Amino acid sequence: MILTRKEYRAIIERLGLSQAATGELLGYTILTGRRWAAVGVTGAAAILLKLLDLGVITTQHIHLARIGKTAASDKALLAKRGGRKRPARMQRRA
Repeated sequence: MILTRKEYRAIIERLGLSQAATGELLGYTILTGRRWAAVGVTGAAAILLKLLDLGVITTQHIHLARIGKTAASDKALLAKRGGRKRPARMQRRA
């Protein structure tokens, strides 16, 4: 997917983000966010921006994904594993 520089600027304006903040949000540098305004966006960054623009995901989803959290709670994951934090084969021996 490719977003033109015009599309990029329109999306970040609708989202209320600066060029620098957009670069950092998506895990890139401030300069990359500014470069996208000049040349457009491709790849995963373009897809994420389009999903943000459509309201399918929020900036909070991206922040959580970057720190390794998901929408599913940790309790639900532990319940699936029978309360164990790791699979049995990976448990440390006492």
